[in-house]
Amino acid sequence: MEQWQKLSEGPFFRSARLDCALARTHGALFCKREGEKLLALPYAPDAPFPLAELFCLAQMREISGERYVVYRLDTQNFPIF
Repeated sequence: MEQWQKLSEGPFFRSARLDCALARTHGALFCKREGEKLLALPYAPDAPFPLAELFCLAQMREISGERYVVYRLDTQNFPIF
């Protein structure tokens, strides 16, 4: 079972542009799995898409009854294609 945790503030990606976009998002969660991490950002249809720069890699999921956009990342926080 996935263990989601609140994402701490501060740099996360190795890209200042992605970190800046992430900083504008509140309520981010992350989960570590074998060989990868998952980053979940709250989704609302009437709000800008979270991390639009990575739109093509997004998966929509429900976590604890809420809608999230989830991105798969490697152990160094690079997006997995």
